[in-house]
Amino acid sequence: MDGSLRIGRLFDIPILLHYTFILVIPLFAFIIGSEIGPTTDMLKEIFNVPIDTSLITTGWMPWILGTVVALGLFWECFVHELAHSLVARAKGLRCRASRFNVRRDRPDGGRDTGAKNRTSDGPCRPS
Repeated sequence: MDGSLRIGRLFDIPILLHYTFILVIPLFAFIIGSEIGPTTDMLKEIFNVPIDTSLITTGWMPWILGTVVALGLFWECFVHELAHSLVARAKGLRCRASRFNVRRDRPDGGRDTGAKNRTSDGPCRPS
């Protein structure tokens, strides 16, 4: 399975999560959490509004917010790719799997990024 973990099946479509995607979620959470303070300071200056940053910049709150946002990004990607699979199925293609990865080398030397859907009929082409 190429370093992918099978995390479930939805609408009879296998859901695969590549190990690189699992590594990126905590990285995103850390980056987003560490930028909460500077981002709120920037918003205070741009919109000239009083924002009490102590609620979201102290203790564990930046890391909790970073984790929630990172998981939200993953959820959005998951729903987006699931929609691709369901549309492909409605058009008569059989979806073999939905894979979520950061970067993967293809046999032709190119690179795949993000999430991909694999169909048994090959790539979708307009008729």
